[in-house]
Amino acid sequence: EIGAAVSEYIERAQPALPEGISLTVWQDSAEILKARLSLMLRNGLTGFVLVFILLALFLELRIAFWVSIGIPISFLGALMLMPFLDVSINVMSLFAFILVLGIVVDDAIIIGENIYRHQEEHGDGLRGSIEGGQEIAKPVIFAVLTSVAAFAPLMFVPGIMGKIFRVIPLIVIPCLLFSLIESMLILPSHLSHMEPQKFDGPMGKLLRAQQTIADS
Repeated sequence: EIGAAVSEYIERAQPALPEGISLTVWQDSAEILKARLSLMLRNGLTGFVLVFILLALFLELRIAFWVSIGIPISFLGALMLMPFLDVSINVMSLFAFILVLGIVVDDAIIIGENIYRHQEEHGDGLRGSIEGGQEIAKPVIFAVLTSVAAFAPLMFVPGIMGKIFRVIPLIVIPCLLFSLIESMLILPSHLSHMEPQKFDGPMGKLLRAQQTIADS
């Protein structure tokens, strides 16, 4: 908005300037920020769609949807904490969002798949969610904490570079922790209401095709 206001001012002020004098924009960082923001949104949407499609092919549409929702939930959680962590939306913070995008739903995918397996075994949605989540809770928690530990040292880099690099873990770590909370608590709660698939009705053909792909 500031960059657009400056450009608008230049257009208004230019005709009133003496002959031979002109105004121009120099070092417009707004264009860089806009490009990085566009890249983050495009990659986020692409990641959401790819996760949904792949999980829908091998598991179930409802599982694919709730697992994919982990991406915006994690990002929104980190955005909520940014004012308290003294982090603004800038080139580095947007880079951190792009960086964490590839690992933010790994835990939700693993837990969602394991819950689905348990639900298929005995047909009880609540029992499958509890057993499926508890069975792999420890490895998933330690996997996320390992990633947190890998990024945490960047917060302690000294000097001017430290002020720049500290933005990355202050975005990545909240995203990972919100993703863990979502996958361990929210996701199993949603999946616990799932009932066994019915292969008749309007969704029957889609479910049979999905089952064929999953079994192949």
